[in-house]
Amino acid sequence: ADALAETLATVEAAIDLAEERIELADPAELAGQLRTTATELDQLAASAIDMPDTAEMPSVVLVGRPNVGKSSLVNTVTGTDRAIISAQAGTTRDVLTALWHLPCGTTVELLDAAGFVDPQDAVAMAADSAARNAVTRADMILFVIDSCVSDEIADTSLLYETRQTNRHAPMLIVCNKSDLIENATPPSFVPEQTIPRTKTSCATGDGLAELAAQVTEMLHLSADRSGQAIGLHARQRRCLLEAAEAAGRTACLLASAKEIADVSELAAVELREALAQLGAISGQIVTEDILGRIFARFCVGK
Repeated sequence: ADALAETLATVEAAIDLAEERIELADPAELAGQLRTTATELDQLAASAIDMPDTAEMPSVVLVGRPNVGKSSLVNTVTGTDRAIISAQAGTTRDVLTALWHLPCGTTVELLDAAGFVDPQDAVAMAADSAARNAVTRADMILFVIDSCVSDEIADTSLLYETRQTNRHAPMLIVCNKSDLIENATPPSFVPEQTIPRTKTSCATGDGLAELAAQVTEMLHLSADRSGQAIGLHARQRRCLLEAAEAAGRTACLLASAKEIADVSELAAVELREALAQLGAISGQIVTEDILGRIFARFCVGK
């Protein structure tokens, strides 16, 4: 953005100083710089990791039968005490949320849903509706089962209903309370061989680091091995590509001109478009910045 802003400042100054017949820069040199910038933007868009298209942050929802330890998981991994923990089945009757700060540096919204319950009363119906909404909009589903009290029929039925509610979000089966069974062997619940699984214990902390790593990987939140990749939403990727195209068009204009002033107005339009696309990603408005650069570099008005 700085390179584009500097070029736009030069172009805008060329418009203001056209009658002075002052050559501010070599058009061919500026064209070369813009081609380099356009290439860098294209490469950045191509190498970026896909990010979920959520408004603010990825959301991860916990689904499971009552008393499998969803609330304990929320409290343990987020370091909060948002959820009510009780041995009585069905204690949690609403969707509770907390922020989960992953080791990769990304924060996700963790939702503890009440679960899909039989609509036997108004409270249960409201909880069920809230849970379904949470599952529908989730970017990832953690399907939690009890490692030592497995009900394969009930778990399979709930998993099927969960998948019907959200067909696209990646899912991870979390075998919780692994410290309560000998050798922490996961139960035989295997509804779909394609769904990965992990085991956790909130009491001992075992498996929680692995859980965070799997969530990070399945949501594509971490950088690649080189450490250089970034994550972009689809809209942000489009903004980068459109900024690159605008920079490339500006380069073509300048390359064909003897002086910047010959194409300054058209070039300014293209450069402002490029900066607007980048601003749509960062949320920054560059108008005042451009004016400041013009005054600082060319002492306009003195």
